[in-house]
Amino acid sequence: MAMKRAPRYVLLTLGYALMVNAAYVASLLLRFESDVPARYWVGYARVMPFYTLLSLLGFALAGLYQGIWRYASTVTLFQLLKGVTLSTVAMLVIMLFSDDVLFPRSLIVMVWASQLLLVGAARFSGRLLRDRVLGAPPHHALRTLVVGADTGGVHLIH
Repeated sequence: MAMKRAPRYVLLTLGYALMVNAAYVASLLLRFESDVPARYWVGYARVMPFYTLLSLLGFALAGLYQGIWRYASTVTLFQLLKGVTLSTVAMLVIMLFSDDVLFPRSLIVMVWASQLLLVGAARFSGRLLRDRVLGAPPHHALRTLVVGADTGGVHLIH
């Protein structure tokens, strides 16, 4: 990994770790309507280091560390589905090899959906903003078709 790419990977890793943990906590709070039993907070503290590392590994295997976010497409959506599913498989593996009940089984589906929402929103928001789906359209927009151009043609239009 080149030094130029190192900050990007560090930021992605921190962001993904934050989203994985936020999805878990949000799902836990939603599952118990903000009145989470103490044993599940203890379970969270025991599970999170392993779960976070396994989830980040799943994201890497799915290809979520590659690609440029502004070009998010259906390929990115499938990478996202693979990464979140691998993260959920990590949660299942932890549940199967654990002696105690660290989290309710219903949390598995809730965490999968929460991660899909959080990571998907992060990955696609840049594209949606750039394509003016979430923002106001420019006043003097002129529709243009560039044939046979690569990313240089895209930059020429913008």
